[in-house]
Amino acid sequence: MPTHTDVVILGGGLAGLTLAAQILQSDPETNVLVLERGSHPPPGAAHKIGESTVELAGHYLRDTLGFGAHLESEQVRKFGTRFFFRSRSPSADLNDRVEVGGTTYLPVDSYQLDRGTFEKYLAEEVQRLGGRFLHSATVRSFTLGGAGDVHRIQFEHGGKLQEIRTRWVVDASGRRELIKRSKNLARPVKHQASSAWFRISEKLNIDDWSEAPGWIDGHERAEFSRWYSTNHLMGEGYWVWIIPLASDTTSIGIVADEKFHPLSNFSTLSRAIEWLEKHEPVCGEQVRKHQDQVLDFGAIRNFARDAEQVFSQDRWCVTGEAGIFIDPFYSPGSDFIAMANTLISDLIVRDRQGEPVAQRIRIYDDLFRGYCSHTVAVYHHQYELFGDPVVMPVKIIWDFALYWVFFAFVFCQGRFCDLLSLQAVRSELGRIASLNGAMQERFLAWHRSHPEPPPPGRIELPGIGFIRQLNSGLTASLSREEYRDKLKENIALLEEIAAEITAVADGEVPAEPLHMTEVWSHLGLSV
Repeated sequence: MPTHTDVVILGGGLAGLTLAAQILQSDPETNVLVLERGSHPPPGAAHKIGESTVELAGHYLRDTLGFGAHLESEQVRKFGTRFFFRSRSPSADLNDRVEVGGTTYLPVDSYQLDRGTFEKYLAEEVQRLGGRFLHSATVRSFTLGGAGDVHRIQFEHGGKLQEIRTRWVVDASGRRELIKRSKNLARPVKHQASSAWFRISEKLNIDDWSEAPGWIDGHERAEFSRWYSTNHLMGEGYWVWIIPLASDTTSIGIVADEKFHPLSNFSTLSRAIEWLEKHEPVCGEQVRKHQDQVLDFGAIRNFARDAEQVFSQDRWCVTGEAGIFIDPFYSPGSDFIAMANTLISDLIVRDRQGEPVAQRIRIYDDLFRGYCSHTVAVYHHQYELFGDPVVMPVKIIWDFALYWVFFAFVFCQGRFCDLLSLQAVRSELGRIASLNGAMQERFLAWHRSHPEPPPPGRIELPGIGFIRQLNSGLTASLSREEYRDKLKENIALLEEIAAEITAVADGEVPAEPLHMTEVWSHLGLSV
């Protein structure tokens, strides 16, 4: 073991290993050491949250890092995100609920990750690329250098205490939050929600959870299977995830706002099953049948995390849950990792090439924390309306459009570290954040007006014109000028959608052009 290196990454999970691979792909001469506390290889269906990805993270893993072959052969290609709300029907049958999802894939792929299988693959890739990966290595202490000094990391491996000096250190230690705790950087988060989750060593196929004639809707199972989706069972103050893994293992989680459903109500497996039987009886019945096949169980109270700083001019950085995490709804965790890693990798490579990076560090820290801060509005106080079969489907469509219009678009277009592009759109960020804040308040007020529940049926997300347009535009090949024009066009579209939703929520006739006619018709709202 050498005594000096360029980069030490504290933690060899999803965040740390993808960062190591990204640095080595960008600059193969970089000396990278990853210190992982756990043993390797991890078991399949490892007990970790963060199995579902969406478009930004899918693009990062597939296109930025080049792991497409593994994702297609060893993981599950995700059949979109799917939601179920109780309709005016009193039946518990899933076919009698309002379903938001598709019968066809959206243009840009995303994936369900078996974290054990994936992290084993990542560790092998890092070593193949020339990085060093030590598992069963416990960090005992560290001293962060300042004003150009190196950092010193003391760790135990193989029963021996060792020290290594490094120019850069990145904390990817998850909820151990090594750097954040040492520097007292934790910030309070106003959004408070908790979660419990477990895996079942059986394929709990949601396609079999209803015998109603319209459940398959005339499609052959090979062409249309809800099992491949990230399925959400929605209710007031909570949602339940059902995620398939490639090993035919099923991941199930309960996420709830503490004001509505305290974690104590589902903090053990027996309590969680009882809670499911009460609130989601169809799912609860399936879990009860397979309770002997439960592999594990975990719970986190008030999981949201924030930080005063994540990138420092003293050449330390934080990525993944060691820094900022808001909520698992919409699966943003791996997006946060993709964005933070891309910024960190860019800083380290530029620094090794002799480029001054102090200004970039300030800009990147402000950019990343600003995005995370704006994201809180999507969740704070919003769990109240999660079971609303009228307002919540509209909110989901809005939230998807918001995501694809700006940050996902900038990232997938490869402009995330382009200071000229960022400067051009920086002024738009505040306008979008203000618009989103107003819309989230509008959704809550609309919910409290108690709109009439719609009949059962499905809102076909990929069939909504602007949804497919925004999704396909994420990875379109655009010149710099075309990119800027498309971004302005996207923001104008978002403002039109906001005006349309606001008018309908207020009981008014929306102005042309209309983008959501099919949605209003399905929800029984006259426009």
